[in-house]
Amino acid sequence: MKRPRVRLLAIVPPALPAAARLRGLRGVALALGCDAATIAGAAPEAEVILYSSLAGGTPPFRDVWPHTGPSLRWVHSFEAGVDRLLTPELAASAVRVTNARGVYTESLAEFAVLGVLWFAKQARRLVEQQRARRWEQFEVELARGRTAAVVGYGAVGRTCAGALRKLGMKIVPVGRAETAEREKLHAILGQADVLLAAAPLTPATRHLLDAAAFAALKRGGIVINVGRGPVVDEAALIAALQAGQVGGAALDVFEREPLPPEHPFWAMENVLLSPHATDRTRTPHWTELGMRCFLANFSRYRRRLPLLTPVNKAAGY
Repeated sequence: MKRPRVRLLAIVPPALPAAARLRGLRGVALALGCDAATIAGAAPEAEVILYSSLAGGTPPFRDVWPHTGPSLRWVHSFEAGVDRLLTPELAASAVRVTNARGVYTESLAEFAVLGVLWFAKQARRLVEQQRARRWEQFEVELARGRTAAVVGYGAVGRTCAGALRKLGMKIVPVGRAETAEREKLHAILGQADVLLAAAPLTPATRHLLDAAAFAALKRGGIVINVGRGPVVDEAALIAALQAGQVGGAALDVFEREPLPPEHPFWAMENVLLSPHATDRTRTPHWTELGMRCFLANFSRYRRRLPLLTPVNKAAGY
């Protein structure tokens, strides 16, 4: 008996480099696109949805959900974060959700290392003195022996921790048990020279790192965010940077993206700013890495095997 075709709606830009991998799938009725007409036409019958919020031009999933029908069994997020995807309706449904957890961790960990070394070696001063052709010696810091508190010890946090350990740093993991009690969190931050944020965005983690957290951090400590922007209270971070309580910040994610031109971060010399591009590797291309994750799961879905990287919809990650 011939197996029925799987109706797959890929809500990604058709020009996405890795989208060509979808067109070659056998036994699949593919609808590919992120425009309203494609979504409205294909979502009611879709069995599987591949959704990307960061690949460019895709609508919020809350605008997609009303078009879906009873055939929907599984939604896969092209990104690790699912806060843009996980609507209350999707969370309450029987639809399975998976994500790209662990796919982009290595590049994020390298940015964490860059953030530590950028401030330890005063890299901005190095660049400025070279441009000015000014020979002026100064003292730098060792990363070895420093302590990093890693808030959010999932795939990203663990990979960052491994990279920082190779610099000789001591790692203090901060999981849900510690973040649930602010006193425990603040006690840990009091030991930390580096605060690395790698936590998912949930109601419990929004603005988890606030004025009280920065006040608890060792004076002059460094803040690195490779998780989700709203986990950090940016107004509180700016105040702590201006006061010298936080010595520097290396940031890949922000509360509002793109970062507005008038935002104070642009002009702050103690901020290293990445336009949420740290995980967008050229070789192998980041979209190819994301597509490999989906295709591995899709193969398992068709063979009725347990899916990889399942999302706990109740927890939000």
